[in-house]
Amino acid sequence: MRERIRYMHYSLSTGKVYLYWVRFFIRWHGRGGQMQHPRDIGAPGRAQPG
Repeated sequence: MRERIRYMHYSLSTGKVYLYWVRFFIRWHGRGGQMQHPRDIGAPGRAQPG
């Protein structure tokens, strides 16, 4: 993700903020504050790829 943000020519500080919010989202929706990949969260309201 970090490489993609830099490829899109975002500033370093913007990239840091994006990564912070992604980690926050994953922890918020994880079990007990543990990090989980979004595909493993299994939330019923989450859109499935495909």
